[in-house]
Amino acid sequence: MKWGQASKNMTIPKGKIPNIITVSRMLLVLMDAIAIIQDRKGNVILFGLAWIYLSDMLDGYIARKLHAESILGRHLDVLADGLYTIGFTAVFTYSTSLSPAVLLSIVIEYLVFIFTAKKLASKGHGIYDAIGKSAAVYYYLFTGVLTIIWVKEMRAEILIGYLSGICIVLTVIGCACRIKLICKKT
Repeated sequence: MKWGQASKNMTIPKGKIPNIITVSRMLLVLMDAIAIIQDRKGNVILFGLAWIYLSDMLDGYIARKLHAESILGRHLDVLADGLYTIGFTAVFTYSTSLSPAVLLSIVIEYLVFIFTAKKLASKGHGIYDAIGKSAAVYYYLFTGVLTIIWVKEMRAEILIGYLSGICIVLTVIGCACRIKLICKKT
């Protein structure tokens, strides 16, 4: 085998790049979560957080630009988002005084989304609804704020209390709207 041939065989197909970015986000979520559990505060966690957010925007953008959108990519993205929001919320529930009700509400919202997506699609609706999308964005930002507060060792119990309450309210509204869509006749 010639030198040039080895490098050609080792290239990553363009269609796989978005999924590789998504998987890298999942791995970084796990690494950051372990660091938080081990109480290793530091800017490296914030750099990881920045990549988590950047890669979440980047994977879909690159998939569309490369015409590499796929069902696997969509599933990986939802899984990565769930791993981040549920995983970090679980870690903060374990490591801090964050209420388990917040974790439960995010898990419920995620499960309702998973279990209703196929039914909504079969009824001609998109699998995403405006309230659910807003809640997912909020959970994503909430988790980021928790991470920054934790790394910077800020005292923000009242803020966290308010933000936690919003999580729970969004879950109730989001699940109710989603269930209403499921029950609605087409």
